[in-house]
Amino acid sequence: MKRTLLTAFVPAALLLGACSDPPPETIDAAKAPAASTAPIMPIPDSEPTVRVRLERHTSSGSARDVGAAGQPLRVTAAGTTSQWDGPIQVSRSGAGWSVSGRGGPLPQAAIAAEAIEINPEPGVACALPGPNGQDLYPGRMRCVIDPDGGWLLLNVLPMEQYIPGVLQAELYAHWPQSTYEAQAIAARSYALMQVIQRKRHLWDVTDSASTQAYMGDASDQTAINAAGATRGQVLSFNGGLVPGYFCSCCGGFPATGTEAVGPNPLNAQAPLSGHAQPFKCKDAPVYAWTRTVNAAAVESALRDWGRSNKNEALAKIGEVVSITSAQTNDHGRATQLQVVDRSGGRATIDPVAMSSALFDLKDGPPMSGWFTAERDGDSLNLSGRGFGHGAGLCQYGAAAMGEASAEGPQIIRFYYPGASITTAW
Repeated sequence: MKRTLLTAFVPAALLLGACSDPPPETIDAAKAPAASTAPIMPIPDSEPTVRVRLERHTSSGSARDVGAAGQPLRVTAAGTTSQWDGPIQVSRSGAGWSVSGRGGPLPQAAIAAEAIEINPEPGVACALPGPNGQDLYPGRMRCVIDPDGGWLLLNVLPMEQYIPGVLQAELYAHWPQSTYEAQAIAARSYALMQVIQRKRHLWDVTDSASTQAYMGDASDQTAINAAGATRGQVLSFNGGLVPGYFCSCCGGFPATGTEAVGPNPLNAQAPLSGHAQPFKCKDAPVYAWTRTVNAAAVESALRDWGRSNKNEALAKIGEVVSITSAQTNDHGRATQLQVVDRSGGRATIDPVAMSSALFDLKDGPPMSGWFTAERDGDSLNLSGRGFGHGAGLCQYGAAAMGEASAEGPQIIRFYYPGASITTAW
């Protein structure tokens, strides 16, 4: 049965993170006051499985070694099972799946299957050999045909085995336990949204910042403890799930869920409306930043983005002389940027789109799409704030709150105002 930590009733003054307030009362969801509206995304009451896309193999015959030396592995597909000793080599061609190594053989039904699964012994992580040793992953490996060509390698595992590997990948080892606990709740909520929304897809999340980082089998005890201490806990509002969006650093002024992610009712929920002041991340190394980039590369990237996204003014932009804030949200964060060229041409683009447009710059994308720029010869001097989209939990701010003795629920209250913490399983 779901249990809910009620945070919506906390007075506004306490949303600023007073460290002495008592933890919220734990109650049964069945005894909670009735929600005024139906939940946008109901919360399941059993632990889900998460499918993490680790690799995409695009070329025919591309092979991948799986398993440590001598590691017992079971390959299952289409109702068949074959026994192997690692490492095995998996590949796929027009003839179907191929597995080579000690053991087998792979049955014909498995060769022709849509997917094969590689199972280590229960409780043992599966090794993926690489150039710098081997990475370990709990759960099992799934190799599945990619409709766009080639095949995908997925790590398939229960949610609670997945979360420690997210925490260790996302946070610095010296950050406080309470920061890890708040991040665990946010990461679990985000992953749960992905699992629910992507049921008809082949995978739920990647192992990179395109969704949230994941490094496999966690060894950091703080990450392991924080995942255990918050087991099954997710963000909720009106009885429904709140996706736990987060960023590295909000730069002091948050984005809303709609601004950062898109105009979906799920993103328009009150807990994603942005945190209060004072901001907590002012001492972060990425709170404010400057960078010099090649102007021609930026201009070309903006024109390409404009053509691809039917922004005619941006598609025609010439020699850029400035980029300024054209509109801000209620928190003071830019929501529209104005690009001006030497001939007086003007175009607008939002910061999230700006990040996307400049993602493939030779020297790497800017830390966030929230910046201004001035022309200096063949260069543009960028002055920006924060790292990431700015919505939800700010990791550097959460670390500062933890170092000031705030507990995990206090951090959650600050960054997701009005949210409750529900124990779903």
